Amino acid sequence: MAEWSLVPYLMLSDAHAAMEFYRKAFGAEEIARMTTPDGKRIVHAEMSVHDCRIYLSDDFCQPQSGSRIGLHLEVPDADQALAQAAEAGAKVTMPVSEMFWGARYGKVEDPFGVAWSVSTQVRQPSEAEMKAAIAEWFSKPQE
Repeated sequence: MAEWSLVPYLMLSDAHAAMEFYRKAFGAEEIARMTTPDGKRIVHAEMSVHDCRIYLSDDFCQPQSGSRIGLHLEVPDADQALAQAAEAGAKVTMPVSEMFWGARYGKVEDPFGVAWSVSTQVRQPSEAEMKAAIAEWFSKPQE
């Protein structure tokens, strides 16, 4: 049986610029790029962000919904990854901090409106610790 993998597909206002940003911010490598005949717009592209794949293209039509895609990266050093993304032009929406599930976790929004989160697992809480932490988390007013 073949392995399954989930590949996010991003439809963006400027896929060329997004590919350059993802290279700088997350170390993405280009695998494939198909452009319109004039080379100005991307019909389909594939990138690898370490061991993960993403597909992207320019947005050729109006979106049918207001949904957004978010991408999550598990990395060896969340602090370094978030700093690299911010240096490349991402807006930090949640600084890296230790979370109740045992990870250092933070979030950015890239210049194209895509939300990215990064995390590094630093400890593995017990099931009881997780239940207590979740109960405490949801007892607080949510923003």
